[in-house]
Amino acid sequence: MDFTAADKKEVSFTEKFPFGVHPVLIIGFNLKTADNGNEFMEIGFTNMDQTIEDKARVYFTEKARLYSLNTMRQIFVHNAPEDKKDVARKQIDAVANTDELIKIMASKKALQAWVTKYADPIRTYQGTDGRTYKSTNINIYGYEPKINESLMPKPQESVATAAQATFGEEPPFKNEGSEASDWS
Repeated sequence: MDFTAADKKEVSFTEKFPFGVHPVLIIGFNLKTADNGNEFMEIGFTNMDQTIEDKARVYFTEKARLYSLNTMRQIFVHNAPEDKKDVARKQIDAVANTDELIKIMASKKALQAWVTKYADPIRTYQGTDGRTYKSTNINIYGYEPKINESLMPKPQESVATAAQATFGEEPPFKNEGSEASDWS
């Protein structure tokens, strides 16, 4: 296969948040509906030095509504000045629906929150290549949660072992044509 000029364009790949707990700045809110009809808020965020972006979802299903609205309240109230925290609680308590909630959340700039990112111990998904991969959970909070050590990668786990756990029996790459070179 020959390479074209477009193939040779230099690109940077987006860095992702590592597993663990991270303070973040919220950069946007979008109200969306999943394929199954469930409404969710997609929350864009960046690390504190604004070099990595990602997003989390907060669902408003019947079972998740209480948790999700409380998460949004915690973020909103946490970011209010000390003398305005009761006002902030009342503002969130006054919203009647997700449209009003997203409007009030988006009205504040540079909201701080915390996210956790862990590999899901059970859930997997089917990739477009037909392989099964481990899912990743990204959750957002209005307070700093404790790290869940049981979900963190083990330091003694080798790269090969981690790749095998993520990509299956055979990694999706081979080390073909890697003869030693003196770079001349």
